[in-house]
Amino acid sequence: MRLRGMSGGQLRLRDLHRFKFELLGEVLNREMVIGLIGRFWTLGGGLLQTDATSFKMFNTTGHAKAVWNFSVAEESSSTRLTTETRIRCLDDNSRRRFGWYWMFIQPFSGLIRMEMLKMIKNRAEAV
Repeated sequence: MRLRGMSGGQLRLRDLHRFKFELLGEVLNREMVIGLIGRFWTLGGGLLQTDATSFKMFNTTGHAKAVWNFSVAEESSSTRLTTETRIRCLDDNSRRRFGWYWMFIQPFSGLIRMEMLKMIKNRAEAV
């Protein structure tokens, strides 16, 4: 995240928008989905500004679309927060480039998600 100019203190939805994440949809108090378009395998990420409607229609070769959800589920006396990331590469060349990128970044991606969930948990328990 720091390579992309983000720090742990900047992981609020309004701050993520500055990094070209867009809210794509939500079910109030249950799930939210954010998205991002770019060339993630490049040094700067090749991120594009978008909105929810444009994100769905975007289909330009040489790019990939990432969707990231956060989902909340009640479980007896606790609440479970989960997250999932999905990537759609828009052509074979992007798929190959992303594959190489993912081979190196995958372990760090998992760590980022775990740290985010931990941070959200700590903030929720502090309330």
